[in-house]
Amino acid sequence: MAVIRQTASVGWHDACWDLALNSVTLFEAKGYFDDWLAITQLARESVQRAGNDVGNAAMLYSLGEFYLSQKRLTDAEPYFAEALDLFSTAEHEHGVALVLCNWATVDRLRGDVEAMYPKYLKALDTFRAVGDRIGEAYVMCSLAKFWIGEGEHGLAEGLLNDALVICRTEQCRRVEAQVLHRLADVYLTTDKFGLAAQMLDRVLLLVLGLGDRIGEAYAEYSLGVVYFREGSLDKAAEALRRALTLSGQVGQPLVEGQARFTLTEIALAMGDTAAAGAHLGEASRIFDSLSDSLWQAKTRMLRSKIHRARSDVIAAESELGQAEALLSASDSKEAESLLRQLDGLRSADR
Repeated sequence: MAVIRQTASVGWHDACWDLALNSVTLFEAKGYFDDWLAITQLARESVQRAGNDVGNAAMLYSLGEFYLSQKRLTDAEPYFAEALDLFSTAEHEHGVALVLCNWATVDRLRGDVEAMYPKYLKALDTFRAVGDRIGEAYVMCSLAKFWIGEGEHGLAEGLLNDALVICRTEQCRRVEAQVLHRLADVYLTTDKFGLAAQMLDRVLLLVLGLGDRIGEAYAEYSLGVVYFREGSLDKAAEALRRALTLSGQVGQPLVEGQARFTLTEIALAMGDTAAAGAHLGEASRIFDSLSDSLWQAKTRMLRSKIHRARSDVIAAESELGQAEALLSASDSKEAESLLRQLDGLRSADR
């Protein structure tokens, strides 16, 4: 950080923004959000004074990534829009691809498939054209995440295997860990729990070696889900509590919300509706603050189960109605699948 401040003070604006951008991986992995924001703003002031549009675009992109990493989608989008405009005007194709990749992730998290897909595809084509193999692998991993939600497990696994080859060839362990995590998701959603747990153990080895605490939080959460699906409730709760602790330390509200959601399921399975309601109340608050419509809908569907366990059919139906409204606004197959689950819950109430 001292070097970045020094380059800014002497007017070396190109070095300043380049160093600031290359520091993002460290800041994000460690959860050093205050440092990330301060350095990016400092570098942006430096490039703005110099009239350096490419540097300004890069720092706008970094600010968008800063908010995206915390799932603050509404805050991230304007920075990506401005960065894209500047990179496009400067005909900086690599910068355009970086922005499109992350902006597509905003769309994916919102369930906006129509906006997401062309951004990912253009980013993928551009990364290949400019020879950014890690960028290529990252987009493939992101597309796989989408296809898993759509139930296209074979397509997702093919993309991930190709991405894994790239990561190992380029010796990029951080993206390799992300790819392995997505492979674990494939195994989890196809009920191959042993393979999913093995993959997540490998992820944990990688992220612990890298000091990637955000990656560790996500891996612990996913292990908790695997153990829960296996029926190992105590092991699941332990992993989820570790995920909760880590998510609080590194500012990852989505992980916290997801961990509390699964802890709700565990409490319900144990017949403890009071604990279930407490966990779900916190999860609901988080998903509402993130405007994550799919998780908002899942939360309402799970709350309907709590009401049903308390024999409150009217309250259960009210929650299902709210969930249905949220899911009907999405054009993803995951939303369609959840709507079918919702119909199943209604049938159980009749």
